[in-house]
Amino acid sequence: MMNNAKLETLINEANILLGVAEETMNKPKGAVVAVSVCQNLKLSMDKLLEAYLRKHMQEIHAEDSLMNKLAQCQIFNQNFKNIDLSHFDCLDEHECNMQAYCLTLDKIQSCLSSAKQIQQLFYHEE
Repeated sequence: MMNNAKLETLINEANILLGVAEETMNKPKGAVVAVSVCQNLKLSMDKLLEAYLRKHMQEIHAEDSLMNKLAQCQIFNQNFKNIDLSHFDCLDEHECNMQAYCLTLDKIQSCLSSAKQIQQLFYHEE
């Protein structure tokens, strides 16, 4: 089981990554570095899902993918089923390739919406 300090660190890292991505998206279009925003969003979602699972005392394996973690979260909270990651360009047969990136701002905006939805579910669990 993960101790509270480690869980808090995981949550803080996820929120910082999401905040940086959101801040970058608010810059003028020419100043947005899509690869950076995309990677920060994926890492943020991965950490938030992991934190959610650890909060529910679930064991996490290094090989667990973003999609696998999302599926596990759905077991504890049906609202996670409302999170649609199908718009991710990094998806390949339902697995998120952490080395692939969305490069259009529209796609990244969709990813940002998904990340914020995960964050909301983490903090406002029924």
